[in-house]
Amino acid sequence: MADINEYRLKMFVTGSANAANRAIAALRRLGHVMAQRVHSEVVDALLYPELFLHMGDEPLPALVRVAPEPVRMFRGSITEPGQMARLLDQD
Repeated sequence: MADINEYRLKMFVTGSANAANRAIAALRRLGHVMAQRVHSEVVDALLYPELFLHMGDEPLPALVRVAPEPVRMFRGSITEPGQMARLLDQD
C-alpha cells in the first residue's frame, strides 16, 4: 500500500495527438514539482486497448490516481501541475 504522501498515477492517452503530448508534459512537470512523491505510467490506449477497456467510454487523456485509495479518475484538459496536484488530494 502506498504511503499517504506518495501517489501512483496512470495516464491514458491516444497516440501522439497534441492533447496527449500536453497531458504527458504536464504529468512530467508534476513529477518534478512533487519530487519523489509521484510514480507515474503513461499508457497509449491505441497500443494497449485492453488496459483501457475497463474504463468504458471515457474521453482521453485521462489521469487515474491508483494510490492512495480511493481510486479516482480525472478527465479533460489537465495541463497545469498545480491543478493536477489539487485534484490528486481530493477524496
